[in-house]
Amino acid sequence: MTKKEKHQLINRDFLTFVEEEMNDRYIIEDYGGGGRVHLILDEDGVSTIDYHLSRHDVCAYNDCAPQIKDDIIVMEAKLEELIKQYEL
Repeated sequence: MTKKEKHQLINRDFLTFVEEEMNDRYIIEDYGGGGRVHLILDEDGVSTIDYHLSRHDVCAYNDCAPQIKDDIIVMEAKLEELIKQYEL
């Protein structure tokens, strides 16, 4: 499996995890450029998490909603697991 394929699988599995395991809290927006996907917290539509597709990391502003801070911890753990699984 090539490195590009590994990146694609990690992205697919991570976004599937967000859709299925985060109880539909997030709207996934991909504006088609820049290599980032925005995960918008459904309850307010303003708070977002940025997911970088090639670095496989998540980030948000310091003053984000408490729900986002908690979810980032879970997301980072999932990304670490996927990176190890695909040996990237």
